[in-house]
Amino acid sequence: MLIVGYFEDSDSQHGIVWRCSDSLSLTSFLGCQPREATAEHSSLTRITSRLPLEIDREVFAFVLPLLHEQGLLKGTTLEANAAMTSIVRKDRGADWETHLKTLAAAAEIELSWRADAARFDQQRAKTGKKKCSHDDWLSPSDPDGRITKLTAGSTDLADKANAVDLDTGLRTYISEPLVPQGRTWIDKAVEQRDAFRVNHCRIRSERGKRLLRRRGTVVERTFAHLCETGRGLRTWRRGLTTVTKRCQVMALSHNRGLILRNLCGAAKP
Repeated sequence: MLIVGYFEDSDSQHGIVWRCSDSLSLTSFLGCQPREATAEHSSLTRITSRLPLEIDREVFAFVLPLLHEQGLLKGTTLEANAAMTSIVRKDRGADWETHLKTLAAAAEIELSWRADAARFDQQRAKTGKKKCSHDDWLSPSDPDGRITKLTAGSTDLADKANAVDLDTGLRTYISEPLVPQGRTWIDKAVEQRDAFRVNHCRIRSERGKRLLRRRGTVVERTFAHLCETGRGLRTWRRGLTTVTKRCQVMALSHNRGLILRNLCGAAKP
């Protein structure tokens, strides 16, 4: 049913269940009789929780030889199902509003209304004093979610669970975001600074530019299918293990789509 959800562009378990029960062809694909009821949305949650992660990995690995037979085997952040407003301090369990009141009291500033707290928070952001690190904050509902700056520029909780190899060996050719104000290395290890500078030189070489253009054609197109068409940009699940299971199913669904497209030539399997 999760594979059906990928091909039907549905990220909602309620939507997947409705689509499977509404279509006789999908009911047959799932192995059910015409008048037999398909699984409910709660069953998807229970089954996902019951089956170990190794099952999803085995199914994913089962599809890889099929890709290899078709000559198709060549060898980016997911917004978490948790809100930034739910984060609390790791040291004392205080939420963001309580944390602001503590900082304001230390600065002898009175916050009588919520609007005062918002203005105080904005002023801290302008002066560069507002920092929100995963080392200090976490979400009680999704402890695995990390505080991450998303592609659009906003800060939110996200699960990082993807890696790509373009047959370039072990050396990295990683794109860099534009940072007009420059980078600070005072609070980082020397190894991190050296690795960044070496990568900085590589991506500006002719080989680096060629690989980045290839990435746009090969890798980013796959991400577009998984994140946009496959509705994988956001997850409604919590916990890194559960999110990884969902990513495994989406990836094997995408690979099956490549096989079907290669066999029958259909634009949409």
